[in-house]
Amino acid sequence: MFSAENLVRLTEPESPVARLVCFPHAGAGAATFHPWMEHVHADIELIAVRLPGRERLFEQVPIDDITLIGGSIGDILSELAIAGPVGLFGYCAGAFVAFEAARRMTEKHAPPALLAVCSQVAPQDNASDVVVHDLPAERLRDFMRAKGGSEPLVIEHEEFWSIAEPAIRADYQAVETYSTGPEPRISCDIVAFRGSHDDDVPSEVVGAWADVTTGKFAALDLDGGHFLLQSNAAGVLAGVERRLLNAIVGS
Repeated sequence: MFSAENLVRLTEPESPVARLVCFPHAGAGAATFHPWMEHVHADIELIAVRLPGRERLFEQVPIDDITLIGGSIGDILSELAIAGPVGLFGYCAGAFVAFEAARRMTEKHAPPALLAVCSQVAPQDNASDVVVHDLPAERLRDFMRAKGGSEPLVIEHEEFWSIAEPAIRADYQAVETYSTGPEPRISCDIVAFRGSHDDDVPSEVVGAWADVTTGKFAALDLDGGHFLLQSNAAGVLAGVERRLLNAIVGS
């Protein structure tokens, strides 16, 4: 279903010791991770996932099924893992997609070296009291304004909004309909990042990520809110890099 055009290589070291594949939040694209390009470890190749319906792929129809998206990306990453260790980073809604990609990679006997998730509950705890994906257009825009995390220009500019709206709706539908248990578990270590002021992801629920892996689990609270990459991108990147490189050394 997906191909190499869905993987955007943000840095290209000559001989990377690992690749870090990053999955953005709802409605977003590869540009989410552009700020990391100048700061990522020189030996780590930084790759961002770009799904249909955003950025250069805006003419493609967005997909609203997390298991389908994650499995398809996982197929591609299983091939990539043959060349060397691959770590996954999932941000907000992207955490679920990264987890499903890790599941597929594990199934294909090419597990990731690390799964890092940020600002998201464990997949088996996914539940929403608010249905966003079928809100009328103006109510959806009001929700996005209040939620934050999106570029104001995208929400306020009619032309940009018309391009972004289908992907935003598809991503929220994917999250709101995603249901899974902890099985089948993955085998790599998991680290879960949470903003210390994140009311959407209470600290007491983050530990449930431990139940979806046979590997080790660590939870890290960093100063910031729900959209932690806006307030503490450097802290998240440093934590992901450290654990990815440690996982490679310890393997």
